[in-house]
Amino acid sequence: ADDNANIIVTGTTRSRPSLESPSPVTTVSEDRLEGTGDAAATASDAAADGRLAGSGFRRGGDDQIVAATALPEWSPARPWLAALDAAGDKWLEEQDRLASVHGALPLFWFDVAEWHFQKGRVVEARRAVTSALDLPARDNQTLSIVAARLARYGDLTRAIALNEQLVDRENERPQPLRTLAVLLMSRAEEHRAAGWIDAARADLRHAIALLADAVLTVRREQYRGFEQTALMDANLAVQRYRALGGLNYVNVFPAELVRMLDTDIRVVIEWNTPRTDMDLHVTQPDGQEVYFGYRQSTNGGLLTADVTNGFGPEEYLLRIAAAGTYTIQTNSFAEDRANPNGPSTIAARIIRNFGRANQTEELVDVEMQPDAGGRMLIGRVVVR
Repeated sequence: ADDNANIIVTGTTRSRPSLESPSPVTTVSEDRLEGTGDAAATASDAAADGRLAGSGFRRGGDDQIVAATALPEWSPARPWLAALDAAGDKWLEEQDRLASVHGALPLFWFDVAEWHFQKGRVVEARRAVTSALDLPARDNQTLSIVAARLARYGDLTRAIALNEQLVDRENERPQPLRTLAVLLMSRAEEHRAAGWIDAARADLRHAIALLADAVLTVRREQYRGFEQTALMDANLAVQRYRALGGLNYVNVFPAELVRMLDTDIRVVIEWNTPRTDMDLHVTQPDGQEVYFGYRQSTNGGLLTADVTNGFGPEEYLLRIAAAGTYTIQTNSFAEDRANPNGPSTIAARIIRNFGRANQTEELVDVEMQPDAGGRMLIGRVVVR
């Protein structure tokens, strides 16, 4: 199938610098890659930082690497979005009219939220997406989608609060613990940047404890390879906690599990449905395709797990990236047409320089289209 057909992708680029770099790497500039687009940004809300449709960074030193992620544009063909576009400056009246017809569906509010976000109206985006929580049709999937959107819209505190509810509601599987921990790590970086070191340490302590629980506690629902992905996050949290002078909470993990493994490229996908087998595929510049049938390439590209029973995560790691284009795809599957939350979605984190001082990442939502078949493009990382 054409990997550009029937794709709905949203994304946010964020820079999350590590506090303790295992290698002397610094960011010296940030460049746009030709052919990637700028998303609308809001000047009034710095918390929703980032660009939507791709970005670049340059790694300093003798071995300079320029990397960028090229993403398809967000363009769902649903009637209410066309109506909002046609309304022009009278979008508020049109939104109210459409809500009287479609507003019982969480999917409607998810689309309206993203429509606002793409136009730089972050406050409206947050207000729209949280409207889904007031609907009779809401469920745990609604909660997880709203939390993920709020995180991408820059409201980490509310996203964290919703994920805490999800941890309580779905305590038989480990993924909500890891998701909450990753959000706490992001908020800790915001606290650190603002000079609130005690608050940053508190969030990191909480994140480390959650990840220890996720990795070390045996639950009714087990997911192949989950522990390795969670340990990558845990070691980043430990590194940042130590860099802030933290000493306790590090020993909740056995010593043999504590080691920071920095990487040039890290890709992690999760999805919001049980009993579904989504597969991550990364095609490297040399033509090798890393996926469930070929989990380790000759140059060290590694798929850490093939999760077949829902939710993920699946993870690709490459410690040293050769020059060229890395194409990131996932398979598609038929949606549940009766789901008021709409098609299932994959949430992807495309991370460069993981665990280093110039770590950057892009948060991407990929909507799985019905009857699309074949592969769906998540993005491309170009290394030069």
